[in-house]
Amino acid sequence: TGGWASVIISPDCEVLEFSGSEENTTGNRMELTAACMGLEKALEQIQPCRTETILLITDSQYVIRGITHRLEVWNMNGFITAMGTPVTNKDLWERILRIMGSTSVLCRWIRSGSDDPHHRRCDFLAGKEANYTGRIIRMNCNQKL
Repeated sequence: TGGWASVIISPDCEVLEFSGSEENTTGNRMELTAACMGLEKALEQIQPCRTETILLITDSQYVIRGITHRLEVWNMNGFITAMGTPVTNKDLWERILRIMGSTSVLCRWIRSGSDDPHHRRCDFLAGKEANYTGRIIRMNCNQKL
């Protein structure tokens, strides 16, 4: 079982936490799920104006490189890689592509194990979710004031 988590700081400085788990998954899929869910929830926070840039902070080079270097090419090639194989986690990449068509997304890498409190909170929540042994997929939404 793998866990994912996102912490969102809304335009009015409200802190929102989202987390979930999935069985039979990979670390890259969980990192991408965290980014995807975080971006979707952040987009909800800035609607209807959608003029603000969403800052995505992640410790995943897979997510950063996918968004900044590969996603546009994958989309042009029908989500087929340069090696001629289907892109892994295509469903999540397509969701991120739709979000990026709606608003500007700026990616920033943070070192794993960083002292950033939101990063530490994501790691904690994702670890907690990974240890959950219930349903196959679940999502929690906790509002933290």
